[in-house]
This record gives sequence, structure tokens and C-alpha cells, in this order.
Amino acid sequence: MVITEEKRILSDFVASIPDSLFGPDRVGYILENSNKLQEEDKVLLRKFVNKILTSMIERDASDIEIGGHGNEGYIWMRIHGKLERVKDLPQFTEDEAALIIINLFNSNQKKYIATTRNLDFSYTFFYERRKINVRFRADAYFDLDTLACSIRAINTSVRPLASLEFHPSTVKYLSHNYIKFGLTLITGITGSGKSTSLFSILSILNKPEVNISTIEDPIEYKVIGANQTQVGGDLQPLDADGQELGLRSRRRQGR
Repeated sequence: MVITEEKRILSDFVASIPDSLFGPDRVGYILENSNKLQEEDKVLLRKFVNKILTSMIERDASDIEIGGHGNEGYIWMRIHGKLERVKDLPQFTEDEAALIIINLFNSNQKKYIATTRNLDFSYTFFYERRKINVRFRADAYFDLDTLACSIRAINTSVRPLASLEFHPSTVKYLSHNYIKFGLTLITGITGSGKSTSLFSILSILNKPEVNISTIEDPIEYKVIGANQTQVGGDLQPLDADGQELGLRSRRRQGR
């Protein structure tokens, strides 16, 4: 993957960061000044991320990691559970990785992460080969004094509940035919299948006489007939030329 021009944009911006700034103050400078990039440079950096995500789809990777101390300046993909370095990309400095990540944010998201040091959001881009919009879930966070981001592909198709191989007694207790009150918690680490399990269950319960309301951050699966409310925010998707497709960014409302 040739990224000569993208690397130049990153290097030129990083050179403008005062030498007197260290650690999180450097990230703060990037947050405050990234909007000074030329619009064509912003688009080029977005298209670079789209190329990475395209490669992620075509390699059947579940997620990628950008920035952070542990990644040693490289971009990594998780393929069939194994974390692998993207070998056709160069190393990026911590400042360059931070700029790549911050360039994905809208103005409200920049303010939010500056205060909370963590931001969950979704990102959409136009996948040229299939002619469809593809959605990803992202988590940007401070790794000590620098910025990192994990981006995970969202599977738009809901798996049948039977394919998850729950114990029959578990399925019974999750059904409104047996329990009509109380609280059910589905917990687990990132990527363990919480959303997959939850929406497989909702697909069983989703009937005209059942009122389903969700509050999500962000919305991962579209459920026909359900009232879905998003408290995160989608970034505006880009087409193959890096132009916005017109979906309005939504302001993050907080947790």
C-alpha cells in the first residue's frame, strides 16, 4: 500500500507541534489544531483509513488497532483471533497515529474525548467492490499519554439464536413466555459476542404485539419494528472519492 502523500501530510503537521509539549499535551495540540489541515488533506487521510478497512474486510479480519504504546508504531489486524502486523504499511510515530485517529472525529467528538479520555463511535464508508456502506464500531482512548483506537467490523446480519448453541434452559429463561419481569444482564469482554447474543434474542422476541426499545452506543444492528435510540454518533461516510454521502453526524449525548 503506497502512502507517500499521506505520510507527507502527517510529517508536516507533526513538525508544527511545539517541542515544549509532551505526552497528553501533544495530543491536546492535535485535537485543537487538526482542523487547520487543508480539506483535501483531511479527505486523503480519511481515504487512507478506508483503504485499511477495505484490507481488513478482504483479509477477513475482525478488528484493527492503531496507535498506543504496545503497537510499536504499526497498525495491527486480528485475523481469526490472531493479532498480525500489517506488513505493507510503515511505522507511524505516536503523533502521526494520533492525527490519523483524530481526523476521524467531528468537532463534538474532539471536545468529548479531550474531557473523558475515551470515545465510542461508529464509522461508515462506501465499500467500492460491493457497492455498499459498511459500518464499523470504534473505541478511541488514551493509552497512558498517547492516543490509540480499536476499530471492529459490524456484522449487519443477525445470527439465528440456535446457531449460538445456548443451553436449552438458558433459551427458556430468555423467553417472554416464561419470564415477564426482571432484569437480564449479558456481559463479557470486547468481541466476546454480547451484541450478537442480544440481537439474536431480540430477533426471537420481535413480534408485532411486542414493544422493543433499545438505547445503544452505537447502533450495530438494524431491527425492523424496534424503537432504536443511539447515544453515540455516526461519522459521515465517504464515497470512493472521499466525498461525504450526506448522512448527518449526530452529537454524542454522553453515557
